[in-house]
Amino acid sequence: MASLETLLAVQGHDTVLTQLLHRRTHLPEQTELAEVQRQLAVLEAEAAPTHAAHDDLIAREDALETQVAAIDTKIKEVSAHMYSGSVSVPRELQGMEADIASLRKRRSELEDTELGLMLEREPIDAQLEVAAERRKSLDKRAGELLTAIAEALVILDTDAATHVTQRAAEAADIPADLMAQYDRIRTRNNGVGIARLEHGTCMSCRLKLSAMEMDRIKSIGPNDVALCEECGAILFH
Repeated sequence: MASLETLLAVQGHDTVLTQLLHRRTHLPEQTELAEVQRQLAVLEAEAAPTHAAHDDLIAREDALETQVAAIDTKIKEVSAHMYSGSVSVPRELQGMEADIASLRKRRSELEDTELGLMLEREPIDAQLEVAAERRKSLDKRAGELLTAIAEALVILDTDAATHVTQRAAEAADIPADLMAQYDRIRTRNNGVGIARLEHGTCMSCRLKLSAMEMDRIKSIGPNDVALCEECGAILFH
């Protein structure tokens, strides 16, 4: 029956299309990309406390710098007033000198504190630098994998489009009722609607038919369809 031979070709396309769909969602690059993304997420989570500590130290350093700048401004103002000539009373001049000395002492204390914060930040900066390098490496690999996935999908989709076109052309020559029967069987039989019968064995479920069943199949008319008694696939013999 010519229609069955053509239907077998359609089955070939359907099988390939199923395989292509499976490959499309199971690319090894996709698995690796998921792992890279997991590592990035872990890296971000582990680095979060370090970033927070870094930001806190920076904020404290900035606050100290603001205080130091304010003290410098105050020292300049007092010095300018002291040497302006408008103050001649020795006690007032001594008071101004004492104020400047106190301000300088306070500035020195703040600068020492700021230096301590900078020293405290050094190992944190080193940790963040290591994390940044690791992130850079993972981001690069993720980009490579995304490119590889995109290229693989183009190839798979192009191949699939070819099989879809060829399947449609061949299916057009098959009687509608036979095509509908094939589609029903394929839906419930793991994608197999028709299979070869070779040496008395159904190549879909690998069941060897009984002698009585083989005699029955041999006796059916050219327009009749034989089905496997085990899996229900149409048998091409």
